[in-house]
Amino acid sequence: MIKKIFGGFFISNAAQAGLQFLMIPLIVRALGVEEYGKWGLFEPAIYLFALIAQMGGNWGILKLVNVDKVDVTAALRVCLELAIGPMLFAITLACVWGGLQFKFSYAILLMPWVIVAEAILGLGLAAARAKLLALPYMLGIISKFGILAIFAFINITGKSVLVSTAVQWLAVYAAAVTFAAFLANYQIFKGNKTLPVDLAAKKVFKHSAIKYGVPMLISAIFATILNNADRFIVSSVLDKQTLGQYVIALKLAGVLNFLITPVALWWPTARFQHIEDPDRGQAFFARMAIKFTAAYSLAGALLCLASPWILPLLAPGVHIEASLLFPLIFGVVVRAIEPSLNIGLLQENKTHLLIYTTALGAFIQIVLGLFLVKFFMAQGVAWAFFIASLCSLGLIHYISQRIYKLKFPYLRLFFYSSIPFVFAWKVSL
Repeated sequence: MIKKIFGGFFISNAAQAGLQFLMIPLIVRALGVEEYGKWGLFEPAIYLFALIAQMGGNWGILKLVNVDKVDVTAALRVCLELAIGPMLFAITLACVWGGLQFKFSYAILLMPWVIVAEAILGLGLAAARAKLLALPYMLGIISKFGILAIFAFINITGKSVLVSTAVQWLAVYAAAVTFAAFLANYQIFKGNKTLPVDLAAKKVFKHSAIKYGVPMLISAIFATILNNADRFIVSSVLDKQTLGQYVIALKLAGVLNFLITPVALWWPTARFQHIEDPDRGQAFFARMAIKFTAAYSLAGALLCLASPWILPLLAPGVHIEASLLFPLIFGVVVRAIEPSLNIGLLQENKTHLLIYTTALGAFIQIVLGLFLVKFFMAQGVAWAFFIASLCSLGLIHYISQRIYKLKFPYLRLFFYSSIPFVFAWKVSL
């Protein structure tokens, strides 16, 4: 299993993070800082509406395959059928948002296309993760971001820039996601025998997927707000240039996805497997919490120290203060550590509790962000993101421990998480 994860899955997500990183200067150069800031509003909106369209099926597939032992193609087919109604609802919401946010430009024509394609791709990738199918996952990820990277390069190297606005880039994004969704899903159905499912069994499967997935969906909606409310606060209060700079700072913090994404995608399946260990996963979960914390904190601190050299590569001529960048990186690290300290809330019949924890984090993020932006501008919003992430982590771990008690080495976790950032902060002063 380890070979599969750190083979195709690691390569796929390392390629995704690398291509996303390489695309930033290309897109910023083509769109400019202000239009790039607008694209920074599109990204979380697309993710949110695609989540709604999937109706929790991306998590339901994990349970169907790993717990209910349903064939992966049957699980994928059930969740695709389950998503038809929610897709229509998500499309409606996306069109309304696109119309209001961008004054009824042709963004409202592109949003339905993007949401459907993104939702289908998401379900296909979830099925690949559930069964550890590296090839369809790799095809979906690399084709999507490969197409975007190639076009971004062609866009600025030709005689004239073909795409120069956020809405135009949305059209390119829609085409890339559509192709990736087709490749990933086709490979899953082609490479795995499709077993017939009768209506009674299909009904049971749908109920199981909804029961497990919908609470995760609602929690993910609040988590999306927690992770992205900051940029919308900046957009509503500050100028477009500041929004663009803030989104670039977020992208720089997102360099950590080189490490975070492969492990985060592997973790749900590993968790399902290790709670069945003779010690209830005690040794595994304690060990992984230390590794998560140490690796992510060290990587975050190194990114803070390297940011003066990385930023000119991402956005030449754009200056970002350390007081803005550091809390964003700190917040990303906290969010990355969170899964290793949350075992109990992912138990069956307990996932609904995630709704309350993430809702509280989102509430703190919005209220504190709106308050601090008045006094500290964009830096205040960034620190609100960090504080809200800490609050969310603390509450999630507390409730998780009430449900599924494990012993964690808290002093070591505190040491490994704080020392790298204290050192980076002191060096940067």
